[in-house]
Amino acid sequence: MVDQRFRAFLRLRHNREFQRVFERKRSVSNSWMILYGCENDLPYSRVGLTVSRRYGNAVARHRWKRWVREAFRQQRVELPPGIDIVVLPRIGESSDYAQLSGGFTELVNRLSRRLHKQ
Repeated sequence: MVDQRFRAFLRLRHNREFQRVFERKRSVSNSWMILYGCENDLPYSRVGLTVSRRYGNAVARHRWKRWVREAFRQQRVELPPGIDIVVLPRIGESSDYAQLSGGFTELVNRLSRRLHKQ
Protein backbone atom coordinates (compact mmCIF):
# COMPACT_ATOMS: atom_id res chain seq x y z
CA MET A 1 0.00 0.00 0.00
CA VAL A 2 1.34 3.43 -0.97
CA ASP A 3 1.71 6.05 1.76
CA GLN A 4 -0.57 8.92 0.71
CA ARG A 5 0.15 11.35 3.50
CA PHE A 6 1.30 14.83 2.54
CA ARG A 7 4.61 14.92 4.40
CA ALA A 8 6.78 17.99 4.95
CA PHE A 9 9.51 16.78 2.56
CA LEU A 10 6.96 16.94 -0.30
CA ARG A 11 6.50 20.70 0.16
CA LEU A 12 8.56 23.67 -0.91
CA ARG A 13 8.97 25.55 2.34
CA HIS A 14 11.85 28.00 1.99
CA ASN A 15 12.05 31.18 -0.02
CA ARG A 16 15.23 30.00 -1.77
CA GLU A 17 13.37 26.93 -3.09
CA PHE A 18 10.62 29.11 -4.56
CA GLN A 19 13.19 31.51 -6.06
CA ARG A 20 15.05 28.63 -7.73
CA VAL A 21 11.83 27.52 -9.42
CA PHE A 22 10.92 31.05 -10.56
CA GLU A 23 14.44 31.71 -11.88
CA ARG A 24 14.23 28.64 -14.13
CA LYS A 25 11.40 30.40 -16.06
CA ARG A 26 9.57 27.28 -17.20
CA SER A 27 5.81 27.50 -16.91
CA VAL A 28 2.56 26.07 -18.22
CA SER A 29 -0.96 27.27 -17.58
CA ASN A 30 -4.63 26.75 -18.20
CA SER A 31 -7.64 28.91 -17.37
CA TRP A 32 -7.49 28.05 -13.63
CA MET A 33 -3.81 28.04 -12.68
CA ILE A 34 -0.18 28.62 -13.63
CA LEU A 35 2.53 26.08 -12.82
CA TYR A 36 6.23 26.94 -12.64
CA GLY A 37 8.75 24.14 -12.42
CA CYS A 38 12.36 23.01 -12.34
CA GLU A 39 14.27 19.79 -11.78
CA ASN A 40 15.13 18.91 -8.18
CA ASP A 41 17.43 15.83 -8.51
CA LEU A 42 15.29 13.95 -5.98
CA PRO A 43 13.34 10.71 -6.52
CA TYR A 44 10.06 12.52 -5.82
CA SER A 45 8.29 15.73 -6.81
CA ARG A 46 7.56 18.58 -4.43
CA VAL A 47 4.89 21.29 -4.55
CA GLY A 48 4.69 24.87 -3.29
CA LEU A 49 1.66 27.14 -3.29
CA THR A 50 1.41 30.89 -3.47
CA VAL A 51 -1.88 32.77 -3.51
CA SER A 52 -2.26 36.53 -3.70
CA ARG A 53 -4.86 38.41 -1.69
CA ARG A 54 -6.26 39.57 -5.01
CA TYR A 55 -7.53 36.02 -5.54
CA GLY A 56 -10.19 36.49 -2.88
CA ASN A 57 -10.84 36.46 0.79
CA ALA A 58 -9.10 34.08 3.19
CA VAL A 59 -11.80 31.43 2.80
CA ALA A 60 -11.37 31.31 -1.00
CA ARG A 61 -7.56 31.31 -0.80
CA HIS A 62 -7.43 28.50 1.76
CA ARG A 63 -10.02 26.42 -0.12
CA TRP A 64 -7.95 26.71 -3.30
CA LYS A 65 -4.77 25.67 -1.44
CA ARG A 66 -6.52 22.68 0.15
CA TRP A 67 -7.77 21.55 -3.27
CA VAL A 68 -4.31 21.76 -4.86
CA ARG A 69 -2.65 19.97 -1.94
CA GLU A 70 -5.27 17.22 -2.15
CA ALA A 71 -4.86 16.87 -5.93
CA PHE A 72 -1.09 16.57 -5.48
CA ARG A 73 -1.45 14.10 -2.62
CA GLN A 74 -3.86 11.81 -4.47
CA GLN A 75 -1.95 11.86 -7.76
CA ARG A 76 1.60 11.90 -6.40
CA VAL A 77 2.46 8.36 -7.54
CA GLU A 78 1.26 9.12 -11.10
CA LEU A 79 3.21 12.36 -11.44
CA PRO A 80 6.69 12.41 -12.96
CA PRO A 81 9.41 12.33 -10.28
CA GLY A 82 12.15 14.88 -9.74
CA ILE A 83 10.25 18.14 -10.28
CA ASP A 84 9.68 21.11 -7.99
CA ILE A 85 6.34 22.73 -8.79
CA VAL A 86 4.99 26.13 -7.73
CA VAL A 87 1.26 26.59 -8.30
CA LEU A 88 -0.49 29.96 -8.63
CA PRO A 89 -4.23 30.45 -9.20
CA ARG A 90 -5.58 32.59 -12.01
CA ILE A 91 -7.24 35.61 -10.47
CA GLY A 92 -10.97 35.78 -11.04
CA GLU A 93 -11.24 32.20 -12.20
CA SER A 94 -13.08 29.72 -10.04
CA SER A 95 -13.53 26.03 -10.55
CA ASP A 96 -14.59 22.97 -8.66
CA TYR A 97 -12.27 20.32 -7.30
CA ALA A 98 -12.80 17.89 -10.19
CA GLN A 99 -11.76 20.48 -12.79
CA LEU A 100 -8.79 21.61 -10.74
CA SER A 101 -7.59 18.07 -10.10
CA GLY A 102 -7.78 17.03 -13.75
CA GLY A 103 -6.16 20.23 -14.91
CA PHE A 104 -3.36 19.87 -12.36
CA THR A 105 -2.36 16.43 -13.64
CA GLU A 106 -2.41 17.58 -17.25
CA LEU A 107 -0.31 20.66 -16.49
CA VAL A 108 2.29 18.73 -14.48
CA ASN A 109 2.74 16.29 -17.37
CA ARG A 110 3.11 19.20 -19.84
CA LEU A 111 5.61 20.86 -17.52
CA SER A 112 7.62 17.66 -17.24
CA ARG A 113 7.82 17.34 -21.02
CA ARG A 114 8.90 20.97 -21.31
CA LEU A 115 11.63 20.55 -18.69
CA HIS A 116 13.01 17.34 -20.20
CA LYS A 117 12.91 18.64 -23.78
CA GLN A 118 15.98 20.79 -23.20
